[in-house]
Amino acid sequence: MLLRQLLFSVLVFLSPLVCMAGTKDSLLQLLQKYPAPDTIRCERLYALIEAEQDNTVWMKYNQELQRIAEQGIRKYSHTPKLKRAYTKYLSVAYCNAGANFVYTDKYDSAIILYRKADQIAASIQSHTDRSIALQNIATAFDFIGKLDSVLHYFEQAYQEAKLSGDSSAIAYVLTDLGYAYNNLGNNELAIKYNFQALSVFEKLKDDAGMERTSFAIGRIFDNQKDYQSSLHYYRKCLELNKLIGDEIRQTLVLNSMANAYNNMQKYRDAAACVRQAIPISKKINNISGLATSYEIYGDIYLSAQRYDTAHYYLKESAAMFKEVDAMFAYARVVIKLADITLRENQWSLSEQYAKEGYQIAMASSYPALHKNAAEILSKVYAHRKDFAKAYEYKVIAANIADSIYFDNNRSLALKADFKFQSEKAESRIKQLAQQKKISELKSRQKTTVIYGVIAVVIILLLLAYFMFTRYKTRKENELLKMELEETERRAVIEQQKNESDLTALKSQMNPHFIFNALNSIQELYTLGDKRMANEQMGNFARLTRKILDVSGKRTITLSEEIEILSNYLALESMRFEEDFTFEIGFSDDIEEDYVQLPPMLIQPYVENSIKHGLLHKKGPKKVAVFFEINEPENLLQCTITDNGIGREAAAEINKNRATSHVSFSTSATEKRLQLLNHGRAQRIMVQYADVLDKDQQMAGTKVVIQIPM
Repeated sequence: MLLRQLLFSVLVFLSPLVCMAGTKDSLLQLLQKYPAPDTIRCERLYALIEAEQDNTVWMKYNQELQRIAEQGIRKYSHTPKLKRAYTKYLSVAYCNAGANFVYTDKYDSAIILYRKADQIAASIQSHTDRSIALQNIATAFDFIGKLDSVLHYFEQAYQEAKLSGDSSAIAYVLTDLGYAYNNLGNNELAIKYNFQALSVFEKLKDDAGMERTSFAIGRIFDNQKDYQSSLHYYRKCLELNKLIGDEIRQTLVLNSMANAYNNMQKYRDAAACVRQAIPISKKINNISGLATSYEIYGDIYLSAQRYDTAHYYLKESAAMFKEVDAMFAYARVVIKLADITLRENQWSLSEQYAKEGYQIAMASSYPALHKNAAEILSKVYAHRKDFAKAYEYKVIAANIADSIYFDNNRSLALKADFKFQSEKAESRIKQLAQQKKISELKSRQKTTVIYGVIAVVIILLLLAYFMFTRYKTRKENELLKMELEETERRAVIEQQKNESDLTALKSQMNPHFIFNALNSIQELYTLGDKRMANEQMGNFARLTRKILDVSGKRTITLSEEIEILSNYLALESMRFEEDFTFEIGFSDDIEEDYVQLPPMLIQPYVENSIKHGLLHKKGPKKVAVFFEINEPENLLQCTITDNGIGREAAAEINKNRATSHVSFSTSATEKRLQLLNHGRAQRIMVQYADVLDKDQQMAGTKVVIQIPM
């Protein structure tokens, strides 16, 4: 699946101010100290735009930059140096405005502004600014799938970059050219340009450039189905993106990794990458990135033959691509929907999807989409016994396949011809060498014995070299084996330590819980209610036996955890009057006898709700526990809600206690979570939130615990 390369930074270093170290706040202070509308303020506006990530904020600075630049051009029309400076800033301002349209997926509007930026830069013969504007035009065309325009503008940008003499600008365009040729299937030029660019970026220590080029090389390996190599480069990209802080590129790389894992049939790893990409896309409102993530989800479920789920995600993806007018991507997804509905024997719906994809694909530069849509239509019409149309579309698909096959064979023929010529040249060289050797032997008149001795010596040397190499390899293997055994031994020791620590914590937590329960029963005896005390003592005995039963287990069923919570809350209700109630529930899709979780995981949080939230509250007191399944994340989610005094009031009460007191339940639970999460890819997560009433007043506390299944 083709994944789009996202827009790179459209701003170019115009002044030393941009290289200054400083935060947005310090740059803003510099701007406020200099209100005069001249080139110095333009420099400071430009630096602030570079530092700001929110396009709704930096566009306000960009509008001011454009206004000052236009005024400066008019005011200094007869001062060439100043006019040129303001003209460069105006070109940059138009590029920034175009970038804002790209961020909001309005590519046609972006292209208009980029062309305006190119015209402005051309008026002062600024090759660097022209190169940037042309690159951005090509990138915008790439988003809407017009590959001929992409290559055309990247080649123009390359010529301008060479005229500028800027090594960094040249390297960036080389990367883009490699990307364009990769999309066109020319791996030779794609590899050539990308490795040239990578060499320059490494010399310049340009992290953003190295990330872009590594991503392009990863895509080349994707096209060659060498997914292990592509993942190697994608991981390098992810490390660089986290260092740079570029969230748009992070979503692109995560989606590419997911696609590679899906092609390797590692569906769990693919889904994990998509789950990381989706929140980032939602956070920055990257609709194209989100649509790509949903498309990959659809591909994953399609591979698993879960057609209903695949249909849902692909339909959502298609709607998003259509919303941002990315028609090539939309056509690609629609044709996949046609394939799914065809497998489900939904012939009318399959025909509808296939026809729509076919019409869009006819105008695209990707014949594979055209062929796929034609094949699906052929099958649909064959099912309806309209054999004339079925044959017509079958011929169309076959002709496209033949053209692709011919191109591939032409490439193979060129390779074979090159190999033949090379082998012929090598054979001629060997023949000349042999003749020279015979001539030398005749002229020197060497005896057979001498050459026999030489041959024996050579054989002995080769044998000695072979034996030495074998001995060295054996020693290296032995050393590696010893290191592996040592690593495994350390891993076993670490696992045993974690299990030991976890067991020790559980043995600490259970007595703490028992102590609290006995305190409650003791209060009943003190008040003289012996009947209730005896009844609750029996309840406590059942609870104690259950705790002893589960304390040695690593996991228990949800039904057992609910039973423990019910008994515990019944005991805790003795501490209150008639104004305490509790409820425990779970969603219909949970099979409580099969879902597993660590024992006594929920109880400490319920205890905290009572101890810190309800104990100090006047009036009715209630705690509710609800279990449900978070399907997309494959999590068991427990929500604990109380109508207590809230975290802020509880914290104020705790401040008045002895400063040395630390809640054992809280610290033990935190330590236990650390041990349970050790070595896990998916961690147990705990989130706290305040509950507010309709007047936005404190109405309690909510705790959400997410447990991987």
